[in-house]
Amino acid sequence: MKKQYNQHDQFFKSLFSHTPFAKELLQLIFSKQEINAYDWKKLKTEKDTFSNSTRADLIFSVPLKNKQKSKVKIFILLEHKSTYNVNLFRQLFRYQALLIEKSFNEYGKPIPIIPVVFYHGRKPWKWKLSFQEAFGDKNFLDIPVLSRRSMLDFRIRLLDIQDVKWEKVFKDESIKSRGAFYLLREVWSSTADLVFLRRVFNFFKDVLPKREDLILSILEYLVTGYRMKSEVWEEAEEEILKRGILKKGGYMDIRKYIAERAREEGRQKGQQEGWQKGQQEGWQKGQQEGWQKGQQEGRQKGQQEIILNMLKKSAKISFISEVTGVSEKEINKLKKENSG
Repeated sequence: MKKQYNQHDQFFKSLFSHTPFAKELLQLIFSKQEINAYDWKKLKTEKDTFSNSTRADLIFSVPLKNKQKSKVKIFILLEHKSTYNVNLFRQLFRYQALLIEKSFNEYGKPIPIIPVVFYHGRKPWKWKLSFQEAFGDKNFLDIPVLSRRSMLDFRIRLLDIQDVKWEKVFKDESIKSRGAFYLLREVWSSTADLVFLRRVFNFFKDVLPKREDLILSILEYLVTGYRMKSEVWEEAEEEILKRGILKKGGYMDIRKYIAERAREEGRQKGQQEGWQKGQQEGWQKGQQEGWQKGQQEGRQKGQQEIILNMLKKSAKISFISEVTGVSEKEINKLKKENSG
């Protein structure tokens, strides 16, 4: 199940890291007042990995419209979820703290952050959107309101794939990313037959001929997320050629492409895991060898101290050799090195 959810997550990020699609998604969430306040032409994808290797799904920045030469901008933290988990608030708090730290380091001041969740679940969202409301029955309910105002809180902006308003979105041909929303919503109930594919291609008709990377993400998702049956592929490929989505001789055998990419990802993962294992085993072996070497050197040094003490007491070399098991030649050498 985790693997399947990862496929949804990868598809979501591959499409909505495409800034025009991200702009459409965010404008479905924000109010008209907010949409008019920001300069969406300057929407920018920000680095989503922090210095401690923590990685968010997608992070964007957008400035306010420059009416008074203002340079104020905000971060939009976009998180994709196929299931709800109480750790969601903890996760978003962590990302926001890291973003605030980043903004202080890079700009010398905090950049406001809006946390947005794209919920891609089988059932509609039914949970609280505010941190304090979500945990109010356990932590905040009995605390006076004035006290709660001094405590950390934030409210999630939510876009729910099961919302009934999507039917209006699907009919709006000006929304170029509506095919992505359609795919994400229908994955829980539809199968990838030719009728379904034609509808998907219709949704993407103005986008696909221009973006081969998006085409491959969509087709891969149809295979992995919808478990497209092999007998559908002949008809699907004929439809793809007919519409000019991909040219013959390109990535026409998508299954082969996906299999090769899976093998490459497996190879890279195996290589990385092998490197990490080798590094760990090397460290352990080095530690063990170092311990053994140190122990051996310690024994040798201790033995040398015994021999030197016995020499100081004028013990005969033959007697010292008999007691310690060290050859007379080695004892004479040690004596010479420590004389004077």
